[in-house]
Amino acid sequence: MSSYQQYQDDEEGRLPAGFKRVGYDADTEIYTYESPEGELYRGAPGNRYGRLVSISTPIDYDAEEHVHDNTTSYRYFLPFLLLVVVFLLIVIAPPWKQNFAFSRSIECEKGSIKHNIRSGETCYALSQKYATTVEELAKLNPKLSCDDLQIGQSICAPAANAS
Repeated sequence: MSSYQQYQDDEEGRLPAGFKRVGYDADTEIYTYESPEGELYRGAPGNRYGRLVSISTPIDYDAEEHVHDNTTSYRYFLPFLLLVVVFLLIVIAPPWKQNFAFSRSIECEKGSIKHNIRSGETCYALSQKYATTVEELAKLNPKLSCDDLQIGQSICAPAANAS
């Protein structure tokens, strides 16, 4: 006979004569038993055997203290969720690649005009268009990166030399 069968057979020897187990509530960890007369009894939370209490009489233990809430589970889950969100934000929109030129309007100095970058424009092409040098464009736009021009980005160009 396997140890599992011995375990099942042993239940009859531990319960009062004629009693049989009819249910188990996993949330409250309470077993329910039926007497030969058909009355229902409950065991104490977490105990498979022990003192049985009729369901029709008040139960002397506090069932609320044995109910497990999920706040502990969420408490462990939230740091992991935070790490996943931060990782996704870094992968999807890395902060070091953000060009905030679109989010703020620029003010050009007197004698210069605002120019919005269009597709295919380079610093050299802009210097030719405004009859100036790339170095002069860089002086007017200290944060300008010629390697990372974005369509729609605004820069300042000399107005006197505009063609």
